[in-house]
Amino acid sequence: MIKLQILLVFYALRNNIGTKSKHRWYYSKLPRHVAIGFTLAEVLITLLVIGIVASIAIPALIHDTQQAEIKTSWKKAFGVASRAYKLAIIDNGTSFPPYTYSGYAGLSPKWQAMIPHMNIIKSCHGNTFGNCWTPNGVPYPNGSYGSGGCSGFSKERQNATYAYVTADGMYWLVYGTGTVSYDVVAVDVNGPKGPNIFSKDVFDFSMLEARITPHNCDGSPDTLYLN
Repeated sequence: MIKLQILLVFYALRNNIGTKSKHRWYYSKLPRHVAIGFTLAEVLITLLVIGIVASIAIPALIHDTQQAEIKTSWKKAFGVASRAYKLAIIDNGTSFPPYTYSGYAGLSPKWQAMIPHMNIIKSCHGNTFGNCWTPNGVPYPNGSYGSGGCSGFSKERQNATYAYVTADGMYWLVYGTGTVSYDVVAVDVNGPKGPNIFSKDVFDFSMLEARITPHNCDGSPDTLYLN
């Protein structure tokens, strides 16, 4: 009798017939000690499907999460810099001393005025790679350094200019253009973590007379990420 009941349940499950109430009826007719389960093949197929779905979904989820973190960090960095520049203007007015380019030796007076408001824990002048900046410098997405009107961020200058580390782990690289109205700062929003590429996790902004603004010299999504 028990064997017959098991066969009936097996037949119902295999052919997907009956409703849940019918299934419950079959189950109610079985002795309590009779176990109802899945075959090994069914379990393996289910695990295979789960594995395939996970292999597709998890990398995309990780990428989206990382992008969200980078966008949030860039907004934070831009906000910190904006606040520091506003305080620098209050301290100095809109009249900053002229910046004179001198073989990487000069430092933007605007940035100098921002330093007290930046929570800086480490500073470098020269030998920035591996100290206050990424070990090999930061290229643009095409692999070049300082192309497309951004020659100030050449690999040589990245290692020779001024760079800073703030308490939140971000890297800041300062490039003065030689004029009082146009100084540029690059920020690596996740410090030593990769990918260390402009427009990926490194962004830049310009210091104008009364505010800072995304520089976008490489066509990067600096402005887009702030929205």
